[in-house]
Amino acid sequence: MAIFDAATRIIEAQYYDHRFTGLNWPLLRSQSRVRAEQAEDDFHLYWDVLVPLAMAFPASHMGFTMPASAPVVASPRNGKTETTPECEFDAGGVTLTSIQRKTGRFLMVAEVTPESPAAQAGVVPGWPVQVYSVQHDGNSLKNTITVHPLNSVQQHDFGVTGEGATVPASRDNIRQEHKISAPSLTITFRSTCHAPQSLFESRRLPDGPLYIRFDKFDALETNKVAAALHAADQRGVIIDLRFNTGGKPALLLNQIMPRGAELYREKRSSGPKMVRADYWTHRYTGKIVVLIGPASKSAAEVVPWVLQHAGKALLLGRPTGGAVLGAGFFPLPDGGVAEVAVEDIEMLDGSHLEGKGVRPDVEVYPAPEDVRSGKDAALEAAIHALGF
Repeated sequence: MAIFDAATRIIEAQYYDHRFTGLNWPLLRSQSRVRAEQAEDDFHLYWDVLVPLAMAFPASHMGFTMPASAPVVASPRNGKTETTPECEFDAGGVTLTSIQRKTGRFLMVAEVTPESPAAQAGVVPGWPVQVYSVQHDGNSLKNTITVHPLNSVQQHDFGVTGEGATVPASRDNIRQEHKISAPSLTITFRSTCHAPQSLFESRRLPDGPLYIRFDKFDALETNKVAAALHAADQRGVIIDLRFNTGGKPALLLNQIMPRGAELYREKRSSGPKMVRADYWTHRYTGKIVVLIGPASKSAAEVVPWVLQHAGKALLLGRPTGGAVLGAGFFPLPDGGVAEVAVEDIEMLDGSHLEGKGVRPDVEVYPAPEDVRSGKDAALEAAIHALGF
């Protein structure tokens, strides 16, 4: 019981909302403790007790990770299932993400890599996931996914509210009202081992703008972004945050916003703190388009909002995941880790992105035929938005 008791003490000491709004914490803790006492081993303690405990919170950035059982195996993240230093098994081109909305959480196909096994099998970004499983099969992985197919109108609504309500025909890519009614669809595809993918990419598009993709707001990756922005010209920059899981927003905002500019507020139980830009190097002043989507989380939601409302960037893609709380990571007695939401993020207008996400200025929902053929509709729209 040492692991469970440590986990609950960490939550009580660190959770940003000491009132546990929307949650009967004493009841949840006592019921979970009974299940913890019945757990056969640590594996079942984590997966049958601690993970459901974290999922019961009406907040993102709540979770528990078991200690690594072998140094060559990595915990699942962004659909990746196993990693070694030389070889990486992924989900065949599927990026799955948990969407946080006021009505709760649900799993979604966030992105599908063009021309990947998943794309060729017909998996489409924006579909809610009901079941996902992976089986080792020789030198490949057999991926089976059961989804609820949605058209672009339904994706527009589902991505914002998590509910199957009708949508007003008010946008260019929406022609009529629909309701979620299609039957579930089960799709199987395979993935093989390949070299691990870099978290950073920067390249000049043919006769066009600079394209930058990075998947985490940490010092290493954002230093590369800063160097790329320093070398960029006035043809514009496309910053792709569709696969970015978050980190420290100011690491990028410092490269774009004027020094001293108010960015957002961090609100802990001890009180609020205003975060301001504090750039110390070259500041990019050209045109910027930011690509966002359901897998854009945390800092990858705060940054687009700040740039959008400051008139510094055009947002293009699909609504973000709505997981915008500051997280802390705390060790457990067995070497596991507890992730706890330790602060709320409040935007300058008083709004909160948690459970809501960020809506792009221009919404782009990829069609199945585009994904299969290798066309990146959002990237093409971004290039066009910059005048190319």
